[in-house]
Amino acid sequence: MVQSIQHGNKKRVDEMKIHHQMTDFKHTVDNAPEPEPYDDRPWKTIVRFERKWKHKMEHRLKTRLEEVEQIKRKITGRKAKVTRLKAELEHVRKNISSLEKELKDVNTKRSEAYRHAQDLEEQNKESVFIFIYW
Repeated sequence: MVQSIQHGNKKRVDEMKIHHQMTDFKHTVDNAPEPEPYDDRPWKTIVRFERKWKHKMEHRLKTRLEEVEQIKRKITGRKAKVTRLKAELEHVRKNISSLEKELKDVNTKRSEAYRHAQDLEEQNKESVFIFIYW
């Protein structure tokens, strides 16, 4: 009765069979070959490769950004130069317009002076002619 209380409804023979199966299983587990130790080097290699690739991409990106900044500075400088040259061109155009106007005035005055000189010459000839015949 004590055994039936301790072991339930199982018979001693059944318990011994279970006990032998468990010990046999332990022996097979103990005799089983050890699994290969986990080699994490491929993962370390992949991680190292990713780290290098990331660093390389960051370096390339940084280089490209520096080039973009240089180009922006050049464009800004050139825009300022273009603005300055446009203002200078406008100033030169105004000077040319002013000089053309002055040239027109000078030509007009010269033609008036030439006409006036011819009138004076004719008057002088008439006065000499009149003086001779008086």
